[in-house]
Amino acid sequence: MKTSEDVKKAVLDGLSPFKGEFVRDLTDDDVDHLLGLPIRRISLFDIEKNKKDIDEINALLKKADYNLSHIKDYAITVLDDIKSSLPDGSERKTQVATFETVNVRSVVTRNFSLHYDSSNGQLGYDVKTGDTLFKVSEYDKILIIQKDGSYRVENAPDKLYVGKGMLYCGFADKDSLKDVAFTILLQEKDTKAIIIKRCKIASYTLSKLYTLLPQTGNFKILSLSTLPNATLSLTFKSSRCKDKTVYFSDFAVKAANTQGVVLTRNEVAKLRIKAVTDVPKNTSDDTGGGEPGLF
Repeated sequence: MKTSEDVKKAVLDGLSPFKGEFVRDLTDDDVDHLLGLPIRRISLFDIEKNKKDIDEINALLKKADYNLSHIKDYAITVLDDIKSSLPDGSERKTQVATFETVNVRSVVTRNFSLHYDSSNGQLGYDVKTGDTLFKVSEYDKILIIQKDGSYRVENAPDKLYVGKGMLYCGFADKDSLKDVAFTILLQEKDTKAIIIKRCKIASYTLSKLYTLLPQTGNFKILSLSTLPNATLSLTFKSSRCKDKTVYFSDFAVKAANTQGVVLTRNEVAKLRIKAVTDVPKNTSDDTGGGEPGLF
């Protein structure tokens, strides 16, 4: 309905079937009064325009569904349209490049002093007493070996109880550990046999407790060394036993769970270790340059 006259005519036409019930004829004021009611909003509603709007919306939805089903083609079309609409001089100014992965541990500054207090077994960069070991960062991992043969790897601690008998503490990153060979002298408490074990610690789970002791037997650690090579001299309690000297390098470096090699089953009075660089030929008649039998 385009004009107010059309609206008034529609009202009169709608009421004409009920003229017999009127007490008087309808006037223009009656029609205006009726049109003043909220029903006028419905009368002014253009149903044809509404249908057209719905059809347009449905067409847009259908087009959107198609574009989503062919998203790659649609994206290329949109980008091509954008590219064609750009003025001259709008070419890309940036360059495509790759980014290298950087290990944060390799760039962070080691500015915390790691301390170990053997009197109370505390280790950490917030420990104020004891010996200064080395500088660490908060991203470093450290290897801790204790006198009972247990070892573990921890994040560099602010303060951690590790016990009063720590034998070794050092960096636990792969580059550091691959160059460290541990030479461990063990004694079986019951038989007094002396065992030498050389190993590297190549893998670990953070905070998991491991042991360097053989799986069977009652052992204690006599010495732990990280010297690349050294002479090991054994003096026996019995005068019938000839003193014995071997080199660390006489024994192969193996995995951390290796059982070790028996040096002697005779009771030893003294052990002496001396660092060396060059190893003369025919170093040990007792070992023949090889390893004694595994126990």
